[in-house]
Amino acid sequence: MILVVDDDPVLTEMLKTILEKKGHSVVLAKDGAEAYEHLRAPDCELMFLDINMPRINGAELLILMSAEGIEVPTVVMAGFRDYSAEEIEELPCVKGFLPKPFGVEEVMSVVERYGTGVE
Repeated sequence: MILVVDDDPVLTEMLKTILEKKGHSVVLAKDGAEAYEHLRAPDCELMFLDINMPRINGAELLILMSAEGIEVPTVVMAGFRDYSAEEIEELPCVKGFLPKPFGVEEVMSVVERYGTGVE
């Protein structure tokens, strides 16, 4: 299962459509608090995570995951003006950075690199 976490419903639905067409199971969450509920699932293989969200933001979620020993490979989605790639890569569990806006090719490249396969 791939977890997509972003407060933009257009973006999350777009990612869900792209990933499901390639055979992946996808779960959507609108913020870090909702995502936290799904992170302990044994089938959570990869997470696409926005940084700027309400309630628990992406950076806070990554720190919480690290403190609780939750290790899900994470690709952070953010605009360059929000954070630098270097700042993002210093956060726990981060395997990659997907700068917004991005296209289908970039998404699939990330899944091939960090995902564990198609269900």
